[in-house]
Amino acid sequence: KALGVPGGYAIGSIELNKFRIEQGFQWITIGVDLAMLTQKAKETLTAFGR
Repeated sequence: KALGVPGGYAIGSIELNKFRIEQGFQWITIGVDLAMLTQKAKETLTAFGR
């Protein structure tokens, strides 16, 4: 917040998400978001032969 940039964190745990929100994080993923991001990253790496 001090830099004018929203802080973010990708976590699968509800408890840890609550803790990060209390710390002031503004961009928080939930388990489904994290799973979708992970799957898309794997697909992209495969498409580029990695």
